[in-house]
Amino acid sequence: MRGAAWLPARWPLRLQVAALVVAVSSLPLALWAYVDLRHSRERMLDSLKSLLEARADQIVREVDAFHRGYRNASQRLVRLPESGAFCDADPPRRAALLAGVQGALSTFPNSDAAVRGAALIDARGRVIAATEEKLVGAELGERPNVQAALAGREVISDPYISSPRSGAAPTVGYFAPLAGPDGVRCVAAIWVRAEAFWQAVRSSNEQAGKDSFAVIFDHAGIRIAHTYSEDIVFRPGGALPPAELEQFVAKQRFGARTRELLTDVRPFPEQFERARSAAPDLAVFRGWAPVNAQWNYGVARRFRTVDWTVFYMVPERAFVAEIDGMTRQRLALAAVIIAGSGVAGLLLAGGILRPMRSLARAARSLAAGDMSIRVPSTRADEMGDLVNAFNAMADDLQTKAEHVARANDALEARVRERTAALSAEVAERQGAEARLQAQLERLQLLDQITAAIAERLDLPSIYQVVIGSLEDRLPARLVSVLTLDAERRMLAPVRTGTGFEALAGAPGSGDGVVPVGGTDVARALEGQLVYEPDLTELSLPLARRLVDHGLHSMVLAPLRAGDSTFGLLLAARKPSHGFTSAECEFLRQLSAHVALAARQAQLHGDLQRAYDELTQSQQTVMQQERLRALGQMASGIAHDINNAISPIVLYTDELLERTPGLDERTRSRLAVIARAIDDVAATVARMREFYRQRDSTARHGRLQLNELVPQVVELTRARWSDMPQQRGAVIRLVSELHPALPEILGGESELREALINLIFNAVDAMPDGGVLTLRTSMRPAADAGADAGPAARRHRVLIEVSDTGVGMDEATRRRCLEPFFTTKGERGTGLGLAMVYGVAQRHDAVLEIDSRVDGGTTVRLAFAAPETVMAAAAEPVDLAPARPLRVLLVDDDPLILRSLRESLEGDGHAVVTADGGQAGLDALRDEAAGGFDAVVTDLGMPYVDGRRVALAAKARRPGLPVILLTGWGQRLIADGETPPGVDLVLGKPPKLRELRTALARLVPQPALKGEHA
Repeated sequence: MRGAAWLPARWPLRLQVAALVVAVSSLPLALWAYVDLRHSRERMLDSLKSLLEARADQIVREVDAFHRGYRNASQRLVRLPESGAFCDADPPRRAALLAGVQGALSTFPNSDAAVRGAALIDARGRVIAATEEKLVGAELGERPNVQAALAGREVISDPYISSPRSGAAPTVGYFAPLAGPDGVRCVAAIWVRAEAFWQAVRSSNEQAGKDSFAVIFDHAGIRIAHTYSEDIVFRPGGALPPAELEQFVAKQRFGARTRELLTDVRPFPEQFERARSAAPDLAVFRGWAPVNAQWNYGVARRFRTVDWTVFYMVPERAFVAEIDGMTRQRLALAAVIIAGSGVAGLLLAGGILRPMRSLARAARSLAAGDMSIRVPSTRADEMGDLVNAFNAMADDLQTKAEHVARANDALEARVRERTAALSAEVAERQGAEARLQAQLERLQLLDQITAAIAERLDLPSIYQVVIGSLEDRLPARLVSVLTLDAERRMLAPVRTGTGFEALAGAPGSGDGVVPVGGTDVARALEGQLVYEPDLTELSLPLARRLVDHGLHSMVLAPLRAGDSTFGLLLAARKPSHGFTSAECEFLRQLSAHVALAARQAQLHGDLQRAYDELTQSQQTVMQQERLRALGQMASGIAHDINNAISPIVLYTDELLERTPGLDERTRSRLAVIARAIDDVAATVARMREFYRQRDSTARHGRLQLNELVPQVVELTRARWSDMPQQRGAVIRLVSELHPALPEILGGESELREALINLIFNAVDAMPDGGVLTLRTSMRPAADAGADAGPAARRHRVLIEVSDTGVGMDEATRRRCLEPFFTTKGERGTGLGLAMVYGVAQRHDAVLEIDSRVDGGTTVRLAFAAPETVMAAAAEPVDLAPARPLRVLLVDDDPLILRSLRESLEGDGHAVVTADGGQAGLDALRDEAAGGFDAVVTDLGMPYVDGRRVALAAKARRPGLPVILLTGWGQRLIADGETPPGVDLVLGKPPKLRELRTALARLVPQPALKGEHA
């Protein structure tokens, strides 16, 4: 029934009636218990509030009495005659009265152990007498308590920690002013140990029941007393405002620990807000106390003597325990009442439910098939009517059951007939579905294999995918791809699966090679699909091999590209007639896809090779373009560098020639500078080697490598000695020079620069220090080999640079001579060794590199020794003009103009300078009588260049010598591009000797006597 749906369905009806009685009786009982418990809880809360208020008021009275006692003591102290006389006396008089005042002050700590000390403070806030001698003279006028007392108010301080010279003890101060006609004369102070105040508070612990306690806050919300916990004292109940916190820290209220204590917040918002309010809420409140980590009830009270607030608290669990006891009592009473109601309900239900039990037994018998069961009718009430209705229903059911039995027999006969017909139909459909499923699986396999090989572009992986898929999914015991060798008329397995042993040939016959022979293989090679259901009937070599390994049926599917067959797809199984026609068709279709994929893989391979060749060619062209661009850029840089170093060359030459008093050390260093500048100039001149063909006619001079080594060591000293020492590393340089080393033909500056580059590389390879060795030696001609040419069979002069650094692996060693290849990251350019290699080629030398990882590197230059002893080159003859000349200097660089002018004036010449091409033209137009003896002009100048200056000079006087100075001088000379009107081209930086020689050769000699110049 819906009305009783809340009752357990398996309960007997008797228990359900009893439960109903219990439920009806429990409702008013529960309502009564709820109302009673609510009223009891309110009464207990009122009682708790009264108790807490009484204990809080008690603490207020006791603490106020405590404060009044010591406040009165301070008032008595200030009213003593000795105090007033001492305060009014001048310093000499105070000395006489000090003993009496000290005795009066000492009576307070002597009579009360809680008093820490007493003192008198004058109107300026200075302690003039105290029981603690070290306090006398202390300036207390800055303290708020003293300031308030000097203003005429009696003051009780908040607890604080006294200064270190007073013992750094928790203290409460009491201050009473002594008034006079002109204001406060002095202030009496009594300092009481806070421990006495705390002891008075502790006596109130658990006065409102077990675990009850009291805590006192000052007006700032800081705990200053607790009935049992000292750890929580001086900690605020909430976060103090930053400004207020900084004030406390500045005043050092709690000594050096002020900030630590006031930032150690023990939160109790309800207490914190009431303590800081002007008038605290006096009602009972509930809050979470950090001291006992539980919920508590409490009340607040404000003291009358000080602006402090006391909170008396009791744990909520004590209150809840009493309520729980009352609840248990009422539940026990309710249980007794409910049990009585249940017993009464059971007795009442027994008499009502006997007829229903009889009906239940009859219904179970009826359900079991006993249609003759009936229930006797003995009552005339509703239960009797229910029994009669049940008996009438049983009669009707018995009649209908007989009709159902007859109909059931007829139905079973028809079902048996129909079942037989359906079984035959199902068998037929299952066969068709199996065939369709097999066809679908083969189509899926074909699709998967096609998709897999479409993603691959190499033949081995394509064949592997096909073979693996067929062996697992077709399945087949042996799957292989055989390729055709048309010349040998053989089929070779290029890829096989797990049944490879079936195709393995006999020893000496090739690994699985199958001769082309037999009708079956021939037909397959012509493009037909060949299926052999029983291999035992064939005598072909391939068939015999398969039969020997237990394979008795096979399929050969051709792999064709256009009109030709390049291979066969072989599939074999153990049983005879192992392949169906659908599987043969599947293999035929698959072979067409495999052949197409193989053709695509071949085309891709051809395209990839063509692409790789094109990429390599492109890289080569790009590299050549980079070198050409670098060379063109280097040409411009060379011009600027030549201009920049020209003054250095001129001044260095002048110092070496015209300063006889130089000491040997200074002259040596100037010579090193001159040599370095010559190397820079030579390096700049060689920049064009990046994009210009080497001049095969370049001439080399005699060179002694043993003399070159000390120069290189000195030039690189900063790099291998000073710079490593800055990072704590030490590189030791060792020179091993052959004592009888012959001279070679070479360019000194080029070889010097090559050795400098090798030393720099060696230093970079030893970041943690090591040994750097420069060695010269001889290699006999016999070491060159019998097949070497005439030049190689000559003796070799060797110079090598060795380090003990990180070394190179083989891959790096092979590429280290490539331009722009570097292992130094952004620090390297990749041109150092490439430049060394270029120097070696220009000197017909052999460059050898020996290196291993962590074993150091040796770079060796092997020069061919001269076949004959070289004659000493003639020393250049220094010429100079026979008379002082008048020279026009034209250049747009003021440093070059100045250095040239001073150098020529040092030789006695008269020099006119023009700072630019236009100024040079103006100087030529304004030429005085007699004119210039020579014109020296720069080439590259804005607006008017050196070519126009030369043409103008020749136009004015065709015989006027014109010398062109330019940073591109060597290139112009090498290319034969001397501009019109120029008699001689000199490269920058100009040498003073070269300039003198040029002037001596171009300017006519002095005229003979009687002749005009």
